[in-house]
Amino acid sequence: MPAGSPVRQITVRRIAVLRASTLGDYLVATPALAALRARYPSAELT
Repeated sequence: MPAGSPVRQITVRRIAVLRASTLGDYLVATPALAALRARYPSAELT
């Protein structure tokens, strides 16, 4: 993006999260889900 260009805001309504299958997947995904919820509080996590 060239310097001085306006930053366009986007609205995220839904975020799809793929299914985890092992305990390690859940351990790694938990902080990521918390970060998604913090960044996009009004989005639906599915």
